[in-house]
Amino acid sequence: MRCGFRDRDFIQTVEDFLFCVIGSAHPADRIISYVKYIPAGEGIWRRGEKRFKRVMRYYTMLDFIGTLNFLEKYPEYLYDSDVMGIRISAVPLK
Repeated sequence: MRCGFRDRDFIQTVEDFLFCVIGSAHPADRIISYVKYIPAGEGIWRRGEKRFKRVMRYYTMLDFIGTLNFLEKYPEYLYDSDVMGIRISAVPLK
């Protein structure tokens, strides 16, 4: 389904995680994306007064799998896609 989010847009969650959108076709109830930044007092990236660190440091499968492992504590951001046949990260629209 096409929605208002575009490839490489960012979504900020209530936990202040920053997800990067992947592509422009998404399930009806969520946006396929990967977590790129999380809040961290020692983080070198800033948005206003908040500091962040990068979760996905390199664009490798190992780092991507690391983001999925991190999100095991936040299962609402994990999505088992019947279409793709994989588990991937995705932000619920709600």
